[in-house]
Amino acid sequence: MRRYLFVPALCLLLLATAAYGQENETSAPPRFTYSAYLQDALSATEQFEASHDLLAWGRLPLRPPRGTLGLMFRYNHHRVDSRYDQDGEMQDVIETMHFLDPLNPGSRLFKLEPDYHGRLQQMEFRSAFGITEDVGVYVTLPLQRAELWLDMTFVPGTISNIGVRNREDLYQMLELLGRPRPRKYYRSKTWEMGDIHGGVYWNFHQSESLSMTTLVRGTLPTGRLAEPSESLIYGLGPQIDVGQGSYGLGFSQRVNLYPLKQYRWIGLMLEASYDYLTEGKRRRPKWLTPDPDVLREAQLLDMDLSYLPIERSEEDYYYVTPGSQAEAHAGLFFSFAYLSTGIGYHFSWQQEADLNEADDLEEMFDTFDAYSASQRHQLGLLIAVPMRWAYLPGVINLSYWHDIAGRSTLVQEDNLSAQLNLFLPF
Repeated sequence: MRRYLFVPALCLLLLATAAYGQENETSAPPRFTYSAYLQDALSATEQFEASHDLLAWGRLPLRPPRGTLGLMFRYNHHRVDSRYDQDGEMQDVIETMHFLDPLNPGSRLFKLEPDYHGRLQQMEFRSAFGITEDVGVYVTLPLQRAELWLDMTFVPGTISNIGVRNREDLYQMLELLGRPRPRKYYRSKTWEMGDIHGGVYWNFHQSESLSMTTLVRGTLPTGRLAEPSESLIYGLGPQIDVGQGSYGLGFSQRVNLYPLKQYRWIGLMLEASYDYLTEGKRRRPKWLTPDPDVLREAQLLDMDLSYLPIERSEEDYYYVTPGSQAEAHAGLFFSFAYLSTGIGYHFSWQQEADLNEADDLEEMFDTFDAYSASQRHQLGLLIAVPMRWAYLPGVINLSYWHDIAGRSTLVQEDNLSAQLNLFLPF
């Protein structure tokens, strides 16, 4: 009897095993192939192209479709050798310093002609992920590399009567007055980190004629601040900051308009941004001990001592609140079959920083126009080339921005950028 029961039991086991195998076979995920993945990536690129937001301008990050990781690499190069002063006039970065001889009216004690110039390279690595079709997150890692010069030309006047006949004599006198000689050259040893920022964006309205997106972001003070002993804001060298040394919170509002429905390849972009940066601290420079006799002679000569640290604080740090910053972008763009192009305007503004525990330095900051309210106006030309036609899931962006006006800011010359966006679906 047991022998006969064993045969149907074995048959049932074999049928169950076959059924389980078929169920596993149908429920197993499809095998990964590069061809299928590439098609998904190209489809994500096509969805991004359909948003008519190919051009890389404004504060809004790359917005990949839902379930897609967007990777961005951006490289920028520009030169600096001039600046806009507080009246908006273009001039040398540091004005020529004229020292008149108070004992001989109409005569000049001496003159210093600073020449500041250099080049900066910037890179940005950004990743963004589309959580839904309308909402996503992003984070940006900025890097900077600089090569900068600060040359001083000394033109003696009546000061040569007391033995100061060349630049070396002048530097020795400044050291006796407590001011170190300025550094001439600075070059980044490696790529230096800027302020990391990231946030959340929401495309809350999308129609044939209008698209509106809001972005909220936070900024971390991860950037390198210039070494005080060779910083431009003290006139001690050519080095400038990579970050701002403060936490920040900001938002952007982006609007894309397509006023002509039958010509949706023509559009208008408008964007406004605002950030507020909190208080951060900075190190003071290490001044030299002045020679009292030389200092007394300089005071008797009624020399302009605003460049010198006559009053000194015992604190190692002072505090800076950069406060409010705002940006605005406006652009007209044209989307064609194999590229998009646009012309744009960019405006940036930053309030005068609030200084705390820096009374001994404020006169020097006024002299070198540090921490002043600033603004910049630029015009730009942008081109974006989607690479889907070449079976690459990405977009290449090229842009050129030209400064046309500003106040209390360095002039950016030969301002060229190249950007690569890639789309990786999950």
